[in-house]
Amino acid sequence: MADTVIHMESRKSAVNAAIGAEIRATRSRKNITRDALSAASGIPTVQIERIENNKRDLNVSQLFAVARALELDAEDIIRRAVDASGGLAALTAEADGMSEGAPNNVTKLPRRVEDMSADELEGQRYAATRDDEMDQPEQFD
Repeated sequence: MADTVIHMESRKSAVNAAIGAEIRATRSRKNITRDALSAASGIPTVQIERIENNKRDLNVSQLFAVARALELDAEDIIRRAVDASGGLAALTAEADGMSEGAPNNVTKLPRRVEDMSADELEGQRYAATRDDEMDQPEQFD
C-alpha cells in the first residue's frame, strides 16, 4: 500500500482526513471515477471530492454507502486508513488537547464547576456553537 500523506493545515479532523485519503486511494486503485462512485453510493460527486480532500466530514451512513460502492466493508476502509496514518494513537493525538474551535464554544463560568451547586449550574447559559455545514446553531445543555 502506498504511503498516505495527510496535510493538516485546514483539517476537519485527522480521522476524517485519513478515511478520505483511503477512499481516494481505493477508488484510484480500482479505477473508479468520482462520478461512478457517486452513482453507486448515492452521494453527490462534489461531496465525495470534499470528503477525499478533507473539506467535509464523512458521516457513518456515507461511510457505509461508499464502502458498499467500493465493494468493501466499512471496517476495511477504517483499518486501512488507521494503518496508513501510523496507527490509532497518531490519529487520535489531536483529542489530547482542545480542538481548534473549542475556545469559541466554551461557556465561561464564574468559578470552578466543582465549587458550584446544581442550581447555580442550571442557571448558566447553555453552550452553543455554529457549524458551517448546518443551517442552525447546535445547542448543548
